[in-house]
Amino acid sequence: IMLEQVEGVYVDQTMMGRAFNYGAITIIGTGGTKDRFPYIPDPLTFRRITQQQIDFVAHPQDAKP
Repeated sequence: IMLEQVEGVYVDQTMMGRAFNYGAITIIGTGGTKDRFPYIPDPLTFRRITQQQIDFVAHPQDAKP
């Protein structure tokens, strides 16, 4: 999925995943496509960085130098 086509990035963590800082990432694309990636280390940081990249692609003029 290209960043321009990402509509959502979701994190799913079990109690064990929270304790050991891993989880599953689900990326929702345009048209309802879903890609799930299990066992991602530090999934909240992954989601935050992915969202920053999506925002940068959507609004490059707002990027910090």
